[in-house]
Amino acid sequence: MKKATTSAGVVPVAIVDEAWQEVGASFERFCLTAGLATLASMMDEDAA
Repeated sequence: MKKATTSAGVVPVAIVDEAWQEVGASFERFCLTAGLATLASMMDEDAA
């Protein structure tokens, strides 16, 4: 008797895809925050 193993391979791929999406969203938030901080610093220097 043989057991099917194909369904077990689907779960890790879904987990990796979800984790990759979270990393992408986190990176986008990091870039946005860093950009806003840099822009604010530049504007403060111009105002001074």
